[in-house]
Amino acid sequence: MDPDRYIQPSLFGPAAPDRLPGGAEAAPVGSPEGPGPGSPEGPDAGAPEGLGPGAADPLQPSLLDGLAGGPAEGSAGTAGRRGVPARAAAPGGEPEPGWRRLARAMQRDGSAARAGGERGQGGRGEAVAGPAPGVPVPADHPIRRLWPDGRPPRELDGEGRVRALEALREASLDCTYCPLRAGCKGVVFGEGDPRARLMLVGEGPGATEDELGRPFVGRAGELLDRILEAAGFRRPEVFITNVVMCRPPGNRVPSDAEAAACRPWLEAKLELVRPDLVVVLGSTAARALVDPAARITRARGRWVERRGLRILPTYHPAALLRDPSKKREVWTDFQAVRDAYRALPPRAEAAPRPGAPPGPGRAGSAGAASA
Repeated sequence: MDPDRYIQPSLFGPAAPDRLPGGAEAAPVGSPEGPGPGSPEGPDAGAPEGLGPGAADPLQPSLLDGLAGGPAEGSAGTAGRRGVPARAAAPGGEPEPGWRRLARAMQRDGSAARAGGERGQGGRGEAVAGPAPGVPVPADHPIRRLWPDGRPPRELDGEGRVRALEALREASLDCTYCPLRAGCKGVVFGEGDPRARLMLVGEGPGATEDELGRPFVGRAGELLDRILEAAGFRRPEVFITNVVMCRPPGNRVPSDAEAAACRPWLEAKLELVRPDLVVVLGSTAARALVDPAARITRARGRWVERRGLRILPTYHPAALLRDPSKKREVWTDFQAVRDAYRALPPRAEAAPRPGAPPGPGRAGSAGAASA
């Protein structure tokens, strides 16, 4: 694809159907396909770091109580909705739930980062070192049903990781660890090549994604496909997922507590796919994987290194639908991704699977679809 065509306004016209399969109406842009009105990618992009104006503090007692014993009044979902039982509150005197301690730790990390000044002062395209991410897996998290410590075994070979990723997907479909599951149709795990060298991480499912059970399939997803194609990638060659796997009500920004509840699933996907490069799309993903204090307007275009991963933040495609002036910046970022991908050394694991097309500008890159 000619890159100049990618930045033409005509590519951002109506592309999504008015109705979804089954007759359901497709929601308007700005709500279903990515960050909505309170999101850092939306109209409140200039708001203080964190949730947008009018959004509840994710660590207010009322929401914390709702997460412990079912949704709080006025929050997403109700106990027993769609057959999803409410989680029982911790009996008095027992330690607080693991997700609560994790969410508080994430908030403290963010406060400390803000107090210490902005990290990552390198220029655009420079790799900026920083603390390695990694979160404790709460003792009551459902991922521990797969692995006692909540983490995949490091000694798995390539085929073992593929099988473990499928087991992870199946286990995630039954997750009811936070109230988001009660207010959506189902879990959107992610999809793509289980051995992809490039992973993309967004914020959370929108209405279309929730309806179809796949990530990035609405208008923002169509735009992401075009960006990938312009940079020389095919969607089946990469792995695409989100910080949270269940759609937040009204497409609001996921709270810190919700992101914390889903974090072990995301960590496991990173461990099993083992991408060399990760593109984080938008502020929520940047805060989850780069820096709890990250602002996407400052973080985008700068490579950071975390636990052997090279991570590049850029704008969420939904932000481009609302503000086309960001298109050139995103195109610059994906050119950097393309160049970094081309420079990757060959993997020693295995030869390309039969029929796998080469990646952008590289022969022998793994790229068979599996989703």
